[in-house]
Amino acid sequence: MHQSSVQKEAERPATLRPEPAIFCIKTFMPHPGQEKELETRLQKHWDALHAAGLTVPNQEPLFLRSRAGRVLEVFEWKDAEAMEEAHRRGELQDTWKKLLEVGTMVPLASLGECSEPYAHFHVVQPGTHEVKDKMVKIVAVKPHTGKLNDLIAKLKKHDVALRKAGYTTGRPAMHMRGEKEGHVVEVAEWASVQKVKEAQKSDDVHGLWNEFNVSVEHNCPLTCLPEAKDRYSLFPAITLHTMSE
Repeated sequence: MHQSSVQKEAERPATLRPEPAIFCIKTFMPHPGQEKELETRLQKHWDALHAAGLTVPNQEPLFLRSRAGRVLEVFEWKDAEAMEEAHRRGELQDTWKKLLEVGTMVPLASLGECSEPYAHFHVVQPGTHEVKDKMVKIVAVKPHTGKLNDLIAKLKKHDVALRKAGYTTGRPAMHMRGEKEGHVVEVAEWASVQKVKEAQKSDDVHGLWNEFNVSVEHNCPLTCLPEAKDRYSLFPAITLHTMSE
């Protein structure tokens, strides 16, 4: 019998190493009446970055919406040099300036959801202004001293279990490191709004979460991350391979 990709992933070593890739979370307040245009220009700007080879291959961005109508973009730079290259290219700066004609950047920490233990945002389709029947959670946790590898292993186990059970989409969760305070941030896409509710009632999911919490010093709202107060939030990517703390 052939193993599914999720099953194979679950059997890989659960140690980790930081990758040179960098996650970026940008938050925008649309100008009045410019919600659709902002989303359209965000997509065009990312398309230009991707075409220039500056983002991670085969990784689509996430476009999200907060309760107050703020728009979030989550994507992965190929590396720090790619991010700097984007600032040097005139054609990319032009698409960026067009973006800022219809929206203002605001800190991630300014969103009401970020003061909650688990921040949830609706997924939107750029250009249509339509909310999909999906949600994305962004969670920040701080591992106990010496427990980083253990924490990541359990995060992986939790992510794989949620995907196998159909609670989240087939897209693996994104894991990143808060350099300033040592937090680990997870971004995961729920399969539907209903699946969020089902997972919250599942004893199996709670069991995995309790197991995971043994390695956690504390959960914290995103407002506790210094990066969330920056103009836009940058986090080094964590990949589940090999690493020493």
